[in-house]
Amino acid sequence: MRGFLRERGDGWLSAVGLGFVVIGSTLYATLPGMEFSFVAAHETGADLVATQDALVSWFVPVLLVGSLLFTTGTLFTAAAFPLARETTG
Repeated sequence: MRGFLRERGDGWLSAVGLGFVVIGSTLYATLPGMEFSFVAAHETGADLVATQDALVSWFVPVLLVGSLLFTTGTLFTAAAFPLARETTG
């Protein structure tokens, strides 16, 4: 999609949007890894309540920042579509 918009004259909106989408998606991808730490704590006999408390202090901010970045990237990319010119050929 970035290539399509770049070919039609978009300069920076879709490039910035793509960056935000990639970073937001990467933050989403870290969340399942955090959830596995609870399983690992259970398997090793660690304190599950303390593990859950430690996870919540990181999980919620990562979820919120990831969703805000992804949404921002989507809005930047959507804003680039009206600026893309039709090519005649």
